[in-house]
Amino acid sequence: MRRAMVGRRLQSSLFLVCSASFVRPASSFAPRQCSTSLSSSPFLKFSTCSRLFSASSMDSEVSASNSMKTTTTRHDSICVGGDFAGLKATFSPKDGALIPIPEYLVPEALLEWGQEPSSLEVLVSEEEEEETEQSGLKERQTICVLPAIGCGVDNLETQKTQQEFSTETTSYSKPSDSTLTLDTTTTLPSGKEGRVHQTETLFSLPDSHRVRISLNLQVLPNDSAFSYQIQSPIVMYLERQTNTTSNRGTRADGGGLDGRTVSTLLGDWLRLAHNFGKNKPLQWKPEKEDVTATITSVIHLPENVTIASGPAEEADTFMLQLSHFSKEGSRRTIERTFQGLESAASVQYREDSGKCLPSGE
Repeated sequence: MRRAMVGRRLQSSLFLVCSASFVRPASSFAPRQCSTSLSSSPFLKFSTCSRLFSASSMDSEVSASNSMKTTTTRHDSICVGGDFAGLKATFSPKDGALIPIPEYLVPEALLEWGQEPSSLEVLVSEEEEEETEQSGLKERQTICVLPAIGCGVDNLETQKTQQEFSTETTSYSKPSDSTLTLDTTTTLPSGKEGRVHQTETLFSLPDSHRVRISLNLQVLPNDSAFSYQIQSPIVMYLERQTNTTSNRGTRADGGGLDGRTVSTLLGDWLRLAHNFGKNKPLQWKPEKEDVTATITSVIHLPENVTIASGPAEEADTFMLQLSHFSKEGSRRTIERTFQGLESAASVQYREDSGKCLPSGE
């Protein structure tokens, strides 16, 4: 009876839901696997897509031969600074499982009908350092848009956070033209011995898009050695640059941010991907197995992202690899090596080829 009453009460709100940022409008960029359907509930099902970017868009130049052979790939330059619109999802460092959005942030009616999204929309503004010897980001404002239905999409509720990056504690590097790392090291509270490395790894995607992975690595003394642990959660952002000039996070100041505006800022591709966190990850197999590797943990995430970690060759060191690969087998890898309580990690970049496989093969 309660479900029927909710359905009748919200039938008149269907148009508003359809005009909100959860809706996928018709698009010539839409992959064929993506579909939108109406259930018996008065809510539009969120669009899902097995791959956000098609093979042709991920690689500008790919060899037509077997993907196990060497590929030639041209990647877009990484976009940094200005305004971005995107999606945010969180994952467990144990097995890469999606961590649901807290229920208190989701309207009760969406929970009632099983229509809660797996990601949140975000509007990001980044300020770069002025032209000095020390380049990098100066600050970042993030507006997190909370799910809404009915009239709520005309005046969306938001949460705003701000990050400041100090040149004294933040390490900023571009290992390649298509990648970027942003790492901040902090000490533990209450004078405890140890470190927390807050790492960000960015890979460029076509047409001013990027994937950004944020995770924290905790380092603690353990007898005569050190223990390294990836803390929960791992956060992944899919973002599109909407302006090269930052509005300093003022988009929602004074209220009035509406769903149609957010939907427009997201663009065609990201409107298809609200449930990207639920997609089954693909796996990447190298062309040649690395018999010297000391990887002890591998986490497969959606959007062709892999996180691998384990002890490095030297004593008391730890290796953290973040990779992004294409369906044709071209892979970019950022490898960090941490040593004890040293404040910064050494960073290396490489590209290699292999084969993209369905999960579990």
